[in-house]
Amino acid sequence: PSNTLLATSLCADELARVLEDEFVSIYGNNFNLGGLSGFPFAGNTGWGAMSAHVPDNGYCLTIHGPHVGITKEGQIGKVERSGIALVDNCCGSAIAASNYLKGITDGSANINPRIQQFTDFQQGAV
Repeated sequence: PSNTLLATSLCADELARVLEDEFVSIYGNNFNLGGLSGFPFAGNTGWGAMSAHVPDNGYCLTIHGPHVGITKEGQIGKVERSGIALVDNCCGSAIAASNYLKGITDGSANINPRIQQFTDFQQGAV
């Protein structure tokens, strides 16, 4: 681990921090590339910066992905959060993107050419 840079692209949700923290405890510092749904929103600039931080003759371990909730009853795609009664979608961003694509495919949703508005850039890109 001492010659390996950890780079994560996990969802921004606080639930993903548990996994990220476990990797950090093994590999040390983390170069965070991610955003909603675990997409690497750092782009070419971020990947280039991360590449420059890989130890000489070392490695980069990249962990990527959204989080997927599972309730106590075993329901996949839902999550129970401490202190919140609502059992909610998890990963909500990935589910919203999937539902939008399904709607385009089955004709129930309109293609929105303005989907990448600055105020919700990450979700528009997902």
